[in-house]
Amino acid sequence: MRPQHLKDGLAPGLHDEVLRHVTEVVNLMARGQAPAVAQEGLCGASLAALPKPSGGLCPVAVGGIWRRLVSKTLTHETAADFKGYLGPV
Repeated sequence: MRPQHLKDGLAPGLHDEVLRHVTEVVNLMARGQAPAVAQEGLCGASLAALPKPSGGLCPVAVGGIWRRLVSKTLTHETAADFKGYLGPV
């Protein structure tokens, strides 16, 4: 699944329904309650090999859309709490 799939689903007439379902999935994952059968797929990543300036390759993993969406949501919700702890650092 790609981010564009979610954007396409937010078309007029479907926006509220899709947003409700996306919210349910994000909340389920944030609580750590994703079904065991789906966890491997939800926690996957796309891999790319980028060339190093000195030669060789550097493996880079980009998490799946659901994992990135959940992490961004949780980060947004907890940013103010962590700012007090990490701000001086």
